[in-house]
Amino acid sequence: MNRIAFISALSQGFQNFGKARLHGIRLSGYLLENLAMGHSQWKNASLYATRFFRVDLSNASFQNAALTKALFRSCTMTNCSFQDAKLGETVFSGCSLEGADFRKADSLCEASMVECNLNGALFTEQSMAGIRLIAVDLSAADLSKTDLSNASLRSANCSNANLSGASCDSADITGINLSGADLRNANLQNVYGVRANLSSADLRGAKLNGAILYGADLRGAKLTGADLKDADLSEALRD
Repeated sequence: MNRIAFISALSQGFQNFGKARLHGIRLSGYLLENLAMGHSQWKNASLYATRFFRVDLSNASFQNAALTKALFRSCTMTNCSFQDAKLGETVFSGCSLEGADFRKADSLCEASMVECNLNGALFTEQSMAGIRLIAVDLSAADLSKTDLSNASLRSANCSNANLSGASCDSADITGINLSGADLRNANLQNVYGVRANLSSADLRGAKLNGAILYGADLRGAKLTGADLKDADLSEALRD
């Protein structure tokens, strides 16, 4: 579907664009709201500063789409693919992104995700340094070997997530839930993790030197080979 046909359908009040092929469409700055667009294809689309409000985009593909400064608010985006999509300054707010694939997204470190459900989402080996992941649900997500240095993960739910080999140097993990998470060989140096929940987490071989874990819950955590030099464990709960 080309741009003219799509805009014409919108102006006529058409709302169901399921499985629409919108390859290369240019909709920069447009507001799209209350639409059904499941399984839609956005390959090479230009969506700079486009706003998606309450749009069903489940199973959509944004391959190589330009999403810089786009805003997704209260959208259903389960199992979306962002292969090679440009996500510089893209904001996801209150979206359902369960199972979404961000493994090959571009400029993900500049994106923000606030109060989103990212259960089971895929981020393997992504560069996410400095990203804002505020009050998100990352339970069972794959964040293995990601770069999360200086990221903000305040109040995030990362229970049972895979963060093995991840670099979280100097990240803000205040109030995070990492219960049951796989953090083997992760770099957690200098993290700020006041009241972090690390109960039953696997921290074998992790680097925690200089970490501030005041009041953290470490009950049941596996710490064999973990480096805790200069870590602040004041009032931490331990077995």
